[in-house]
Amino acid sequence: MKNRRLALSAALAAALWLRGVFDLSPYFAWLIAIPLVSWCASSFHRGMVEGFRRLRANTDMLVALSLLSAFGYTTVVEFAPELLPEELRVSLFGMMAALVVFPLLGSWCERFLTERSGESIWRLMRRIPATAKILAGDVERVVPSEEVKIGELLRIPAGEPVPLDAVVVKGRSRVDESLWTGSDEPAEKAPGSHVLGGAINKDSDLIVRVEKERARMDLVRLVTLVSEGFDSKGPTEGLADRLARSYVPIVVISAVFAALLWSYQGGVMHIPDAMAAFAFTLAAACPWSLGWAAPAALAFGMRRAGRMGMRIRNSAALQTLDYPDVLLVNKTGFLTVDRPRLIETLCLGEWTEESLMAYALAVGGRSGHPYAQALRMGAQQKSSKKIESIEIKTGRGAIAQIEGKRVLLGSLAWLGGMGIAPEADLCASLERRVEPLLAVAIDGKLAGLLFFADPVRDNAREQLERLQKLGLEVVLASADRNAAVHAAAASVGINRVYAEVQEEDKIRIIRELQSSGKRVAMVGEGVHDAPALSRADLGVALETRFRAGGKSSRPQFDLAAEAADLVLETRDLEGLTRSIQLATKIRTVIRENLMWSFIPTVLLLPLAAGAFRPGFSLVFQPEFAAATAAVSGAAILINSFRRFRA
Repeated sequence: MKNRRLALSAALAAALWLRGVFDLSPYFAWLIAIPLVSWCASSFHRGMVEGFRRLRANTDMLVALSLLSAFGYTTVVEFAPELLPEELRVSLFGMMAALVVFPLLGSWCERFLTERSGESIWRLMRRIPATAKILAGDVERVVPSEEVKIGELLRIPAGEPVPLDAVVVKGRSRVDESLWTGSDEPAEKAPGSHVLGGAINKDSDLIVRVEKERARMDLVRLVTLVSEGFDSKGPTEGLADRLARSYVPIVVISAVFAALLWSYQGGVMHIPDAMAAFAFTLAAACPWSLGWAAPAALAFGMRRAGRMGMRIRNSAALQTLDYPDVLLVNKTGFLTVDRPRLIETLCLGEWTEESLMAYALAVGGRSGHPYAQALRMGAQQKSSKKIESIEIKTGRGAIAQIEGKRVLLGSLAWLGGMGIAPEADLCASLERRVEPLLAVAIDGKLAGLLFFADPVRDNAREQLERLQKLGLEVVLASADRNAAVHAAAASVGINRVYAEVQEEDKIRIIRELQSSGKRVAMVGEGVHDAPALSRADLGVALETRFRAGGKSSRPQFDLAAEAADLVLETRDLEGLTRSIQLATKIRTVIRENLMWSFIPTVLLLPLAAGAFRPGFSLVFQPEFAAATAAVSGAAILINSFRRFRA
């Protein structure tokens, strides 16, 4: 719809600008202007009404007032010229065209330059089929997926998406769960395996029993959390709107004051002069280049950002957020070197290192987590175990069926939640150890622990000190054990630490910080960080390159990137520091561009109000507005190029 408005407004504006070439009748030009001022500019009129309703001026109000003033005055000029002195019979068709086309074009450019919109998040819901194939005995019925109840049996044909979260009861197949796991390699599914709604069945038909209704399935929950994060920020007020909040009342007061001055001179009423002063002042008040202040800064800023390995997805966040107060970061792969090493294997019970590693490697070979990669690289053997089915629990671990045994590989906290915990003496010894670890459980019993060295980056303390000097408090939140997280934090000088956190905990932490008046920036990656990234005032996603089997790839849809305001290709603190500084610089350049947009227009207002008529017989003309637009437009482009040149 917005694109159609822009296309029609451009066509109508071209006709008005070229009406002298085609010798168009003024009445025909006036008819052309009606859809331009009404339908094409409807977004400005709605914004003006909303501004009056909330008693807060905005840029839409500025554009609409200027546009309506120009249209109203031109209507009088064309249909009742005898009401005006000859020198005031100035048609403003060209101004009307510019006042509609240039802001719309600027908005389109800004949308084009920045990628994210709420629609891209909700497109994920299209992965869920609208219908499901219910089995009742030998009869198969196709029903809407919303009507499927827990416990009902569904048939999932090969090549089709899974409609609801379910457990396999018959059949074997590979299922693409890359949206959650990031692994390119499909997961093996067998009876007893869980499948998630939205995943793609690859090989053969599966019969599954529904575990969750549509409203409660994992994908719907994630999309809802991300959407709630967007909504929690409320409507954004850009830099231009903040400026317009003061500028519009001043312009209106100036127009009324000019009209009053011209309305009564020498004991005689001069209504036409007053009307011209009022209309010209309002018509000239809106800078034609207003819509280019942000796109110009974004275009040149994004050129610089691309060289820095950074993508901007939400320009509104850059315009509305002052420098953040708190930076929430993860430990593994960001604060640390992203190359952990397996350093020790602790076997429990009757398990030997060889047998334990065989099961651990079979499960870890299907995960893209850094510790799973370290497990594969550090092992002195290859697993000969055949996986019958596997289910990846992102951020927690994995559950696999291997040669009749149920194998769990993941964090101790996750295993503890499933009723598998180490004995008391082992717990006491683990409290004294600070290394990250993975636990292996086989058939419901803890079989062993795998310890890793995950050193922090060499320049981590230096970069964190730079961030702190910029006024940022760095907070560490990690799913790792308490001892490991606090040890890493102490080594780099981070004071506030949250350990053993999941995605719900990160949302809670952000809410607590925001409720205390803090502006929160968060760095995250992966599907389960997406809700927290959308909740943060500035979400920074690390571009995820999932690894499985030693190969690196990128997911087809990265929910974390869709939820974030910025996306970084680099995974180090130095890149993050530069990115936050660049985001702040873009905001500064937008503010400077707005200044260059408004200053020539403000200088034009005395002429529009008739200040030079008495002594110089100089009357406002549309060409004067065009000249100021050319000056401010050139200044905006030069300023944006100059500030991002290096």
